[in-house]
Amino acid sequence: RRLTNPVRTLAEAANRVATGDRTTRVTHASRDEIGQLAGAFNAMTESLEADEAAIRRKMTETRTLYEVAQEISAQVDLEPTLQLIVERARDLLDAEVGLLALRQGETDTFAIQAFSGRVPEALATLHTRVGEGLVGRVAASGQPIIVRDYLAEFPDSPFRHIVEESGHRSLVAVPLRARDVVTGVLLVTSTATGQFDDEDRQLLSALADHA
Repeated sequence: RRLTNPVRTLAEAANRVATGDRTTRVTHASRDEIGQLAGAFNAMTESLEADEAAIRRKMTETRTLYEVAQEISAQVDLEPTLQLIVERARDLLDAEVGLLALRQGETDTFAIQAFSGRVPEALATLHTRVGEGLVGRVAASGQPIIVRDYLAEFPDSPFRHIVEESGHRSLVAVPLRARDVVTGVLLVTSTATGQFDDEDRQLLSALADHA
């Protein structure tokens, strides 16, 4: 019974997993082979549950991106389109603020044209040149940037006082391109440090491609 009962429990748990219950766990306190097998079983179900959650998230993100692309395509006027982009970017990454800076004509100056969330006036009216500040760096390189803690990573930024006023610490910024030219920079921010990761960067880049 000491051997068969734990094995029977494992078999029943495996059957529940096979029917789709990824939350199944088994309890076996001993350190013998059965205990090791129970530990391996629990590790397997935890991995399956995590994979399933990741798949569900990807499906939701893909569906949302498609819906956003349809919304953007249906717009005619520029300002409502820009506002829609920053609102959807903010929602998609569960961010506190969404911002969109656009190149001003044929110049090297970028200005904030739309935002969503609580933004101080100094940030809402920000103008920056290519290579200057975070927006300028993305415009110059054409590459996305993830910042885990702005105040720590950019201590000499000319816009440090604006960031401090806003209270935001982490962000992800991606370029918007037209005919291989960076025409804008889309970014989202959070007051928490380390809020965004590479998956968020990929998601925001996909939204920027639609935009």
